[in-house]
Amino acid sequence: MFNGTDEPVSGDTRTQTTAVLRLDDRTNEIISKRDGRVTGVIMNVLSEDHGRIDNTYLSYDEKGHITRKSTAVYERMK
Repeated sequence: MFNGTDEPVSGDTRTQTTAVLRLDDRTNEIISKRDGRVTGVIMNVLSEDHGRIDNTYLSYDEKGHITRKSTAVYERMK
């Protein structure tokens, strides 16, 4: 599942396939595509102490330009 292979997705009208790629022990990238074109990328980075995940979300238009960038931080509840 973390090998970067495009897999079919259902239930999302904007995405036909999603590929998950493990970049290192704490980082993975999720790439969404429609008609073979990248529509979105999510970068997940787990902190060294495993207490937080930092996410960066990128949306792309039909020409491959970034149209939106947002971030989120998720902290482990103790």
